[in-house]
This record gives sequence, structure tokens and C-alpha cells, in this order.
Amino acid sequence: MALPRSEIVWWVSRIVLATCALLAINLIWLYPARQQSRRAASTFALEIADRMDANISAYVARALDELRLSAEEIGIEPEREELIMQRLLRKDIGFQSISSLDRAGKEQTRVDRFQLVTATDLRDLSAHESFARARDGSANVGDVFVSPEFEPRTTLGVPLYRLGVLEGVLVAELNLRN
Repeated sequence: MALPRSEIVWWVSRIVLATCALLAINLIWLYPARQQSRRAASTFALEIADRMDANISAYVARALDELRLSAEEIGIEPEREELIMQRLLRKDIGFQSISSLDRAGKEQTRVDRFQLVTATDLRDLSAHESFARARDGSANVGDVFVSPEFEPRTTLGVPLYRLGVLEGVLVAELNLRN
């Protein structure tokens, strides 16, 4: 038995109307849910960024303290300077290189995690920001830069005192990826 055409149109129109009503209800619900999801994702991203900032700050502060302690040790036993610097490289894998500079900013000793440093490799870092700040007596952290290996790094500098007199600066390059 076939349904009359008017009855088919009536049923199809009811189905279409019900579908449109469900679609409208879902859209009304979906928009606020979408906005809430975006806010939650933004809040989550900010929390992650804050946590990373705290972790990196703590890591850099610890590394600066280790560098400061090494500078104090070098001030007490200057003849063990290179040994103390190598020990710090082994102790903390974040340090890439450590340099001892005289008051003029010329490297006297440098140890590097990946390169063999000879006397001809020693540089003049008198224009370096970390040297200038540390020479003025304050430990400091330089700006973050990207190394040739595409890793985020920063430079740390601490004054180097021997018998209470500023003798130079200890400068280290720190890998922030660690």
C-alpha cells in the first residue's frame, strides 16, 4: 500500500524540521563549548610557559651559583684553574665552554666540552656583555641566543677575585636545552 503524496511530504517535512531543530540546538551548544575549549587551552599553554620559565630560571640560577663557587675556588688556588674548570664541565652537562679572562678581557684559559682549545684559539672578549658586567663586580646572565647547533644558549659571567682583588672574569656558555 502506497502512501499518498501529501502524507509523504508531511513526514519528510517533519523529519527535515526535526533535523534542523537538532542542528540548531547543537550549534547553540557548540559555540560556547568551543569558546570554553579555547580559553582552557590558552590557560593551559600559559601554565606550561610559566612552569618552563620557573624551571629554566632555577636551572640558570643553579648554574650561576656553580660558576660563582668555581670562581671562588680558582681565587684560592689559581694554579688549579684549568682543572677546576674541567671539573665543572664534567659536573654539569649544560656548560659548553668556560673561559677565564684577565681584566682586559683576553682569555687566559678556556675549556670546551667538544673542542680542543689551544693557545692560538684564545679570544679577546673585552666587548662581550657578560665580561663588562662581571668586571664591574656583578654576576650576570646574558641574553638567550641560538648556537650554530641550533640550541638555545646563554652566557654567564662572574667576577674572579684573588685575595680580594678583581683579577678577571669567569665566563661560561650554558646550553638551555638541558
